[in-house]
Parts: sequence; C-alpha cells; structure tokens
Amino acid sequence: GFTPEDQPPRKTDVKDIGSAFESGCLDLAEIRLGKKIQRHCLTREVKGTRIRVTLDGWLYAEDGDIPVEAKTAGIENPFGVDPDDWGDDGTDHFPAKYIVQLHAQMMATGAKYGYLSAVIGGMGHRLYRCERQDDIVEVITNAAAEFWACVEEQREPDGEPPRLESLKRVRRQPESIVRVPRQAIEPVIRWKELAAKERDAKAEKEDAQSEALSMLGNAEGAFLELHHDDCIALAAALGVEVEDAGAYCKLTYFANKRGHRTLRLQKADPDFLETAADAPVIDLKKLNLIGEDHE
Repeated sequence: GFTPEDQPPRKTDVKDIGSAFESGCLDLAEIRLGKKIQRHCLTREVKGTRIRVTLDGWLYAEDGDIPVEAKTAGIENPFGVDPDDWGDDGTDHFPAKYIVQLHAQMMATGAKYGYLSAVIGGMGHRLYRCERQDDIVEVITNAAAEFWACVEEQREPDGEPPRLESLKRVRRQPESIVRVPRQAIEPVIRWKELAAKERDAKAEKEDAQSEALSMLGNAEGAFLELHHDDCIALAAALGVEVEDAGAYCKLTYFANKRGHRTLRLQKADPDFLETAADAPVIDLKKLNLIGEDHE
C-alpha cells in the first residue's frame, strides 16, 4: 500500500495516451512516406494574423514545409469510433476539427497540402492527405479576426460561429455523383494503364528477387563480384553514380527480431569485406544458375 507520504499515481487519461502515442504516429508516417519528419522549430505564426500553431512534425518542401499531424482515436473504447468520421487510408476523409487544425498549420507553413497520421482503435494506422482549400483558409482567417476584435472590444461574439460549408468539398459526400465529360477522363485511363504496368512489374520483381535469393543457397549473406559493365547497369537501377555502384556488393537475407526476413542490397562495410575475402565461391551449376554448357 501507499505510505502517508506517498501520492497515489495519477490515472492515465486520454490526453496522456495521445501524447505518448504522438511519436509513434510520426514514426509510422515516416515509414509510409519514406521521408524524415522534422520535429524541431514546431511553433509557427500565420503572417498578418493573430494565429499561432504548434506542429507535431513537418517535412521539407520547396514551396512550404508540409505539416504532419499525429492523432489517436478510440484507444480506450474502439467501439466509440464512428466509421463515418474516418475514411479510407490515403483519403482526405477525417474529422472536420482536424481538417481545420491542419489548414491552420498549412497557412502557417505555406504548404499546399498536409498529412494526418492516425492510430485508430479497431482500424489500425491510417495516413491521410489533405489538400489546402482557399475557402477554408478564408473562413479561418475571418473567424480569427472576429475573435480578436471581440477581445479588443471586450464584447461577446455576435451569433454562432461560422459554419464550414466549404468542408463539403473536402469531405466526400455519401451517395453524391458528378458527371465528368470525356475531355477529362485521360487521368483515369493513365491510372489504369499504370496500374496494369505496376502489376506486371510486381510479378517480374518477385521473379527476379527469387532468382537473386537462390544465389545465397543456405547462406544469409553474399559478396557480389561486380565488374565495370555490371556497375553501369546497377548504377542505373539504383539511381547512383557509376563510381559509387561498386560499393553495393553486399546481398543479405537476415531476419529481424520477429523472424521476418528481407532481401537487401547494401553498401559493404569493411568488416563484411574482410569476412567475404575468405568466403567460398558458390557453385553456379549446382544451384541451377547457369546451364551445363556454360563456358
């Protein structure tokens, strides 16, 4: 039990849980986006207004830092999450109050879009992207100006706060339909063409990966003996300079802590090169990597 001098521990509330999960939400967004999320210089101001925001994180961009907001929902009670509030992963369908918050952040950073990374009870992790809407920006700007005028004039706000009718353009309306003339269907055709190419490329990628994996036999790593012509092709595949491609000679199939294995091509470190110097050369014929008549 507690002694009289001890204070019983404070119950962890929803805000505590949200704060604790914030870093994890940003980590998950980093994985999905493949980019480093900055977590410094978080306080920003909207020029010409009294609006100040605090970002959870942001991404570098030439036309304005891109805000990344982290949220949790339904942690204590996943059955309390309304599915109508949280749309599919990758969409801009999430609660209106967060759309407003993200827009204020975009106003402060100059970004044209922002991300919301959410861990939702019963739904897992979802990463949303929200495009900046000028009419929402206008509503926020006017509401902030009106609020500050009330403060300076020491008066109550007139009437109800403005309704964000413009959110209807951000939140997809169920069972609503529009007609798109034939002049505008080109992106749809291009999307489906690229999807077909992506499926074919995925199958070819899996075949090539299986062949590459077979080179390891029972080993977890391999040193690739790259010649100059190999480096030219490898440089093009990796998007690096030819003189740098030769360093990517470390092929590994190591397991992580959960036992999941991943085939990786990496730059070889000195320890790996030293170990590889004494490694046996694989028997290409035994592994069926070359034919019997190969010179």
